[in-house]
Amino acid sequence: MHGLAMTAGLLVLLGLTSPGLTATIHCTTYEDKTLQRWHTICDDGTRAVSRYNQLFDRWETTMTESQRPSCTAHMDPHTKQVEVRCR
Repeated sequence: MHGLAMTAGLLVLLGLTSPGLTATIHCTTYEDKTLQRWHTICDDGTRAVSRYNQLFDRWETTMTESQRPSCTAHMDPHTKQVEVRCR
């Protein structure tokens, strides 16, 4: 049960940290039983590693944002030109 709740929480967390993205991001989560942790890897390069801390009885997640720039496109209704902004 911990795994399902943690996976759902990671997906929400990843969505909240990327508010400027207009495209759908696909993520894959898998369990690393050897190191007792979960990995989430998204197609935009964002990564998350979660471990269960038994001392504090909670999940702890470390996120690494993608090094790729996030870009959005907007069409100017007057000039009909597309403007692309990357951050």
